[in-house]
Amino acid sequence: TVELAYNITSVADTATGPQESGFTPATPITVNLPANIVSGNLLLVVINFSSTDAAETLDWPAGWSPLFSYQHATFFRLVGRFRRADGTEGATITLNSDATGRKGTAVAYRITGHHPTLDPEAGAAVSGNNASPNPPALNPAEWGTLGTLWIATGGLARPSTTAFFTANPAEYALSEFGNDAFVRMVGRNLKAASEDPGPF
Repeated sequence: TVELAYNITSVADTATGPQESGFTPATPITVNLPANIVSGNLLLVVINFSSTDAAETLDWPAGWSPLFSYQHATFFRLVGRFRRADGTEGATITLNSDATGRKGTAVAYRITGHHPTLDPEAGAAVSGNNASPNPPALNPAEWGTLGTLWIATGGLARPSTTAFFTANPAEYALSEFGNDAFVRMVGRNLKAASEDPGPF
């Protein structure tokens, strides 16, 4: 699980056009992007996929900056990247891998009302083997108590008979995705210098 934070100047339109893409074993991986992308939007993609090799490469198109990457010891990788849109983005991006048989889910956000220069920040990923993963606390370094969109995300190794992600952390209800497909993302708008979500 990971927590992400974005400084925003308005909470009226913070995450529009979310797009989820599930993919079956294939190389390369195609990720669907939200509609109506225009120059200046902040784009976020979080992808969770089966992976047993920390040395495996996952090549992103130019312009996507690393936000976080967590490799489970034996099962999966949870990765986030962001991009400041320039208006040339298409409907999808292609991620090339040097491995085959990848399966998982990607979630893409188009964020508006964000700070024009400050980048998003992410907390250190935490791992565990239980049905109630608990995202880490985060104290963004750049913007103090300005308005912030906080996002908590978690990934699974594979579909399971165990009930994961059966409830959101308290106060987190903005845009949830992928409950049964490897990844879940939830968010809230809050003016606070730090945030520590409760468990899923």
